[in-house]
Amino acid sequence: GHAAALHDELVAVPGAFDKCLQSIENLKALKIGIGVNIVLNEKNYRQLPAFYELFLLKLQLSNFVIIAPLYEGNMTLHAKTGGKIGVRMSDLAPYIRRAYKIFTDINYPKPPLLLHFTPCVLPGYEQQMLGWSAFNTMVVNPKGEKRDLDQTAQSHTVKTDACGRCVYNDRCIGWDASYARYFGTDEIAPLLDVPPRYDAHVQ
Repeated sequence: GHAAALHDELVAVPGAFDKCLQSIENLKALKIGIGVNIVLNEKNYRQLPAFYELFLLKLQLSNFVIIAPLYEGNMTLHAKTGGKIGVRMSDLAPYIRRAYKIFTDINYPKPPLLLHFTPCVLPGYEQQMLGWSAFNTMVVNPKGEKRDLDQTAQSHTVKTDACGRCVYNDRCIGWDASYARYFGTDEIAPLLDVPPRYDAHVQ
């Protein structure tokens, strides 16, 4: 959260925000680089620009990740108890664009990375997205067992018939399946051409 009341409510720890700010000052005094991740939800996504005005412009932190939640664990428990802190991707997108404008206005070299997003939600932001395209990576555990990261990732994602028309269909691994179970897939709109980068206008 961008302020004490919201942050402390989200993490369910009174005084957590003030301790967070003090920790940041302690680390800065030691000249240690600091990054901040924000998991978007119904309670905080509208304040995303204010979040970056604080952590980027005022506190001058250096690394950021914007995370769309997975609808598992606590997110599911909240929904069952009437908390409903989930939010649709299409509602998030305008606030993410406003937040990125803060970075482009000052031509910041390291704008936020995006996790659990796909190009059809935020066209033009593909270069900032983590994990939306194939890894093309095989890993081996200590027992010598091989695992294809793409197969693992795709076991947790879904695609629709519309995805077949998208310019990124061969690269995109699809939408998070837990999100699709929660909200459906009606927001998926195939991109017929590669969109211009969100920062194409920045010199």
